[in-house]
This record gives sequence, C-alpha cells and structure tokens, in this order.
Amino acid sequence: MSEAGERSALAVQLADVFSHQVNFVNDVQEGDSFELVVEKKYLGSEFRRYGDIVAARFTNDGRLYEAFRFFDDKGVAHYYAADGTSLETQFLKAPLNFTRISSRYSMHRRHPVFGKVRPHQGVDYAAPKGTPVKALGGGKVTFVGWKSGYGKSVAIRHGGGIETHYAHLSRYARGLKKGDSVEQGQVIAYVGATGTATGPHLDFRVKKNGAFIDPLKLSGGRSASIAPAQRRLFEKQVAQARLMLDGEDIVAVK
Repeated sequence: MSEAGERSALAVQLADVFSHQVNFVNDVQEGDSFELVVEKKYLGSEFRRYGDIVAARFTNDGRLYEAFRFFDDKGVAHYYAADGTSLETQFLKAPLNFTRISSRYSMHRRHPVFGKVRPHQGVDYAAPKGTPVKALGGGKVTFVGWKSGYGKSVAIRHGGGIETHYAHLSRYARGLKKGDSVEQGQVIAYVGATGTATGPHLDFRVKKNGAFIDPLKLSGGRSASIAPAQRRLFEKQVAQARLMLDGEDIVAVK
C-alpha cells in the first residue's frame, strides 16, 4: 500500500473488507495484487482522511475476490460479490491481527509452563501486547473478569449454541461489562500475558453447545444476499464501480 503512495490505514480497511475471505496475516504472499476505489476526504486541497472503500479486487494465490459496497434500506453499507451474495459471514476468520499461531487445538500438548501433557482446547495467537482483540461475531457478553490461569478474560455468547472465549488479556475495552451486546469486529479487549503465560498472546477458545471445538474449524452462515427488489440498482452500481476499477480517472465530488 505504501508503494502505491497511500497510508497504512487504507491497508487495514482493505483487510477489513475481505476479512471473511482472506486471512491477511497467514494467507497473503508475494505475487498477490489489489485494486480499489476509495473515497478520500479533503478540506480544501488538504487530504484529511479516507472514507469508505467503494469497490475492491484482491487476488490471493491466484484466486480473485471482488467486493462492492451497497447500502441497505436502512442506509447501512455492506459488501457483496458481483452476483449479489454477501461477503459477510457470522464469524470473522480470526479475532485479531496476529504474528503467528503459537499453539493449535490439541488434546495432547505439552504445557509450556508446567511441562505436563494436557489438552489445549483452543488456539494461541502470538501478538504484541496491546493488540486489539475483536468479537468474532455479534453476541452478548457473558463474562468479564479474572479467570484463574487464564488471567483477564472475556466470554461472548452467539447464536446457534456458539460461545467464544478470549484469555490472557492486558485490559478490556473501556466500559465493557457482562450483559453488553457487541457487534462483529467490535474491539472488546487487548492482548496481554495475564494469568499463566510465557509471553503476550491471545488464548482463543470456542464452545458449541457447551463442548470445546477447534476454533479453526468454526463455520457460520452467510449474511443475506441482495434483495430482489434492489438487484437492478445493485447491478447498475457494480457496472459503474467496475469502470472505475478498470480505469485511472479520479471522480471528484464537491
């Protein structure tokens, strides 16, 4: 993104658009490419900030992904593929931007502190202290507090019998408390090393109907596609967006 003359904030926005399709920490590789149309906000001739990404393409390992912004009947922007299917799913690929997976789901892992072989029914994401932790999906907070060796922890109940658990946190999002409703992608806490931990990371766990499952195998339903009554308008906007993606003209709006 910097080679294109843009700021790192735009790279984060692009990753957010395709966050349900591509893991931008592990999956991105040399040879991938992107094109996008983005709103830019100016005060006179001075650039102040980015607005929404209007349309984008991302090619990852030879596979092309496209995203087109469209406002629903409530005025809320969502992203869709060209055929009108939603890019949004019930759960994000991961609850944070991480450097690596330091420990996977296993029933026979040797504990790094105690040295004993015991189940590790979650995924450890290594990340710097203070990295924002996001709710994997929308739901209700069922726990905020200290939980033995897990240190500062948060638990969220989602639909379909799914619960997500976030542990070893350094601190919580301001004002977060039990009973709060949170949206998908909302920052709920920050990475730390509280409790029994050898270094900063997020211990992330998922329960389905009360039993732990491998978080990397979690799947959720896709959000609704474009409504039939809005399809013609959507297709018109896709055609216009593709002209901008394929061209080099800057569209100025006063």
